[in-house]
Amino acid sequence: MTEPENMKPFGGTIEFWCRHIFTEHLPKDFLDQKRAEDPNFSAEIVTGQVVEDKLLRWDPGDAMQTTIIANFDEDNLLIETKNTIYKLTGPGRVSTAKPQRYDVAVGKTIMMLANVKGFEAPDPGSSVLVYPDSTDIS
Repeated sequence: MTEPENMKPFGGTIEFWCRHIFTEHLPKDFLDQKRAEDPNFSAEIVTGQVVEDKLLRWDPGDAMQTTIIANFDEDNLLIETKNTIYKLTGPGRVSTAKPQRYDVAVGKTIMMLANVKGFEAPDPGSSVLVYPDSTDIS
């Protein structure tokens, strides 16, 4: 991710994160319209547990969810939304599962990742634990 031209604020650091990619679950006509506007359109959000919030919206340990991701820098684990940039830390998960209610889905994500060494995805076909190269989980 290059430095944004409009200098979005840094929102803070998120751990026990999950990148939710739910593009394939959108209605076909809506997806076709979005892809006509932007061939690279993808509907993604990140959920996780707040380590620190530089914008003072959440307390450390709170569960959070971003708005739609505009850019995901996988090398540096930086995500950019319409208004904010966040840093992801530690291991995380990528999920293509159909979205559920936020309070239920995020709680399950955090509980499962909180004990990452014993992690077992409930649906291996739609949820994958990822370990960034820079993360030492020993």
